[in-house]
Amino acid sequence: MGERIFACTSTLASKEFKTGMTIFRSTLRKIKTAPMIISAFEMLFQSYRKGYKLPLKKSIVQNDNMSDVIQQIYDHQMEIGLKFFVQGFISSKWEIAQNLFLKKDDFNDSLTDWNTKLIRAIWKFSTFLWHSRCDFVHGKQNGKTKSARRKELIDLIQTELTRTKSHADHSTRSVG
Repeated sequence: MGERIFACTSTLASKEFKTGMTIFRSTLRKIKTAPMIISAFEMLFQSYRKGYKLPLKKSIVQNDNMSDVIQQIYDHQMEIGLKFFVQGFISSKWEIAQNLFLKKDDFNDSLTDWNTKLIRAIWKFSTFLWHSRCDFVHGKQNGKTKSARRKELIDLIQTELTRTKSHADHSTRSVG
């Protein structure tokens, strides 16, 4: 996803960003993501949109230890790069924080499913913004045939979003 999609300052782009963020938040809540992790992801997207690192907001329900863990992972994700984050390349440490939130001590259980769902949610948010930007720049294509390149890109994204579970397990472990 290009920086222009996230950095667009038009009123419509801001509205679409907020709409997409609401959907993203809802998706993360459905997969029982820790509220402090959701907040960190929001700040990562906002940082990418603004073009500079935004500080994490402290939550009154977080204990100091968990707050420090999230801050360290947030900083690690920033080192990996925001561009990579919006493409779904996330630090493997997020899963550890999620396990701590769920009070799981078996770090080899099926939580890679959470990672897979997280990456899909990031991709869906990014593609939502991309679709919105394409519609804004090129006009909505209701009833019209999409350009061959746009159709090819949409098909490629859909293929990646619907990979098999075994592929998702492998790709989740290799990221981060």
